[in-house]
Amino acid sequence: GRRIVVDAVFAFDNDLLRMEWSYSGFEIQGQFSGDITLTDVVTSKEILLYAVLDGNYKNMVQLRIAKGTSNEFTILNNVKPGFHTVQLFKATEASAGVMTVGGIKYNGAIFTAPAKKELKIQFIGDSITSSSGLYARDVEPDALLRNDITKGYAFKVAKHFDADMSVVSVSEHYISDALASA
Repeated sequence: GRRIVVDAVFAFDNDLLRMEWSYSGFEIQGQFSGDITLTDVVTSKEILLYAVLDGNYKNMVQLRIAKGTSNEFTILNNVKPGFHTVQLFKATEASAGVMTVGGIKYNGAIFTAPAKKELKIQFIGDSITSSSGLYARDVEPDALLRNDITKGYAFKVAKHFDADMSVVSVSEHYISDALASA
């Protein structure tokens, strides 16, 4: 079996890890050293990701992957030898691009999957939920950073309560629209 924890809205597409929704990603735990690299990466648009080592969200590594295909993309450099938990998640919403990953390359060994937290929060909503357009263009000219889930309430609430989270949100689609047509 897989020794990887994936988000509830994360999917396996054939044998590829598919990251579509905001905060979709994975977590691995084991003995690692050196670089940790994604292999066979394909993106439909430029993607914003974060890599977190050992739960240290204050020192998350912000990553940008250009649109297209890459044989390898390093997410963490020079990890000191030892037992570590590595988390990678997509910071942009579904409409801001999809990414697939063929594998993860590392020095060391993956052990058991990290334990799930006691509390899990499922956020369902629109652009506000995924932090899309949180800043105006004149405040933050970078389109990817205007669409960064770590700046919004869903991410902050989950971290405050030390909860696992998943996010299903699409800009310009509202729950009230569905209720009005029902």
